[in-house]
Amino acid sequence: MQHKRIKSISLFALSFLLFSFSSRWGGDSFQIYLNKKLVVKEFVHLANGTKSVQMNRASYDDQVDIYYSHCGQVGKSRTITIKDENNKLLKQLHFSDYEGSNSGMSFKVSDFLSWDKRNGVDQLNIYYSSKELTTERLLATFILPTDSKAKP
Repeated sequence: MQHKRIKSISLFALSFLLFSFSSRWGGDSFQIYLNKKLVVKEFVHLANGTKSVQMNRASYDDQVDIYYSHCGQVGKSRTITIKDENNKLLKQLHFSDYEGSNSGMSFKVSDFLSWDKRNGVDQLNIYYSSKELTTERLLATFILPTDSKAKP
């Protein structure tokens, strides 16, 4: 009888100990590349705020590739939404469904916004949405500084 009681208490203690640790396996993650160079890599459950990416005239025409993973799977009905700092919609890009892993979503900022005719747009907020997400997720902010020209 005593042996059964010790066994039960030990089993309870072991169960309690194992469940006291939180496991953060899985979850959503994303990477953002500029001309195949990784500039942002984020695991959504560890997110520490929105990352900023500085752009300049030279990087403005670079290829932007975004890879978003829902627990290792590519989302369905994927959309990248780009808004300015006042939350005004600048561009919405829709991407077809993909039956593999890590299908990138690619675009160039220069395809929809001219550097010289930005009309005061100095920041682009990049959002991702898909069938698997209930709301848009802010991935990163692209900072587009104005050209500073020194005057004599």
